[in-house]
Amino acid sequence: MLKIVPLSDHRMHWMKDMELASTAPETYLETYEFFSDCRIPGIAKFGNGYLLCAGIAEVMQREPTHSYQLVLKRPTGKGVPDVIEAGKKGSRFMPVDELLPLMAFFLHARLYLRHTTTDLLTEHGIPSRIHETPRHRPLKFDQVTPLLFTDKGNWCDIPDFLNDICSVDPKYFRDFMYAVFFYASGIRWIGVDDTIAYIKLVICIEILAKDETEIPDALNEQLEQVKANLKLSQASTPDEGKLAMEVSNIQKQRRIRESFVRFILDHKTDFFTTRKTTGQPLITDENIERYLRAIYVNRSDYMHEGTPMAISEMTHVGWDVIPWEGKAITGTLETDEKKKMPTVVFFEELVRHCLLDYLKKLLRLPQAKK
Repeated sequence: MLKIVPLSDHRMHWMKDMELASTAPETYLETYEFFSDCRIPGIAKFGNGYLLCAGIAEVMQREPTHSYQLVLKRPTGKGVPDVIEAGKKGSRFMPVDELLPLMAFFLHARLYLRHTTTDLLTEHGIPSRIHETPRHRPLKFDQVTPLLFTDKGNWCDIPDFLNDICSVDPKYFRDFMYAVFFYASGIRWIGVDDTIAYIKLVICIEILAKDETEIPDALNEQLEQVKANLKLSQASTPDEGKLAMEVSNIQKQRRIRESFVRFILDHKTDFFTTRKTTGQPLITDENIERYLRAIYVNRSDYMHEGTPMAISEMTHVGWDVIPWEGKAITGTLETDEKKKMPTVVFFEELVRHCLLDYLKKLLRLPQAKK
């Protein structure tokens, strides 16, 4: 009988799974076939046989994509514990839900799961297969953004990356994994629906940028005073309690916006001096904050009012933002220059750079004693 206990082991699911598989008397194989628009050479081997990943040699290939297999050795039978740890700070990811996004993030590649095959064909049983249906196919950007999702990376580098992940304090795993998950999901929408891509990329920053520090300005002081007056009111009513909660929600939204901007400013480091671009660098260290605030305002207006985002379109010139001034008219919608957003390609590059920098800083922190 399964027993549920409070969550104490905050490692990623694949880490626990790998540990169980190393000692389990019985294991089985799960094979995940996926494809990408990037050609990734090499073979990844990790965890003493737990993970094996490489490309599939294809003959008479009809699509401009490349196929790969990820094989995991999963524990079964007596190797699976009869106690389940769970809590509000847990995650719903299975091992493959973590590993594929981590690989996509590290290799800067869009990965699309095609199907999952459990076990092998033997004289005693047959394998089972679950077919996935990718929502869309990857789009190439050869003429528009030649540096996006090009052939780069090697499966042979994955083991070192996974070793680095294992050395991070587990208390950071949940938020980092959710951020990477949204990143890997968001980049699949680039060129298909840039608005969805932007929303997912903003979310992945918000997850890591959570900051409970109040904004030290005059407006927050006034909000604190309003909240205090509501709480100290002699005629305290349920309605006044709801109003105090609404004031707290206003403060929270302001914190989220400011922490989003601060996180990117803190982690962009040498982004503008090391990146390669074919267009005129209209966005710089000096004006990036203006565009970050525009991104957040656009996202909020879209989510709450349905106002279309003012996303700059990708062009063969390679600009990070379309250089228009004043006001833009689309149909009957007037958009002020202050709401102008960079291309989704620029924002994707910036977000990935910040996530990599965040990970580097986590690697320098000492692990908590177990």
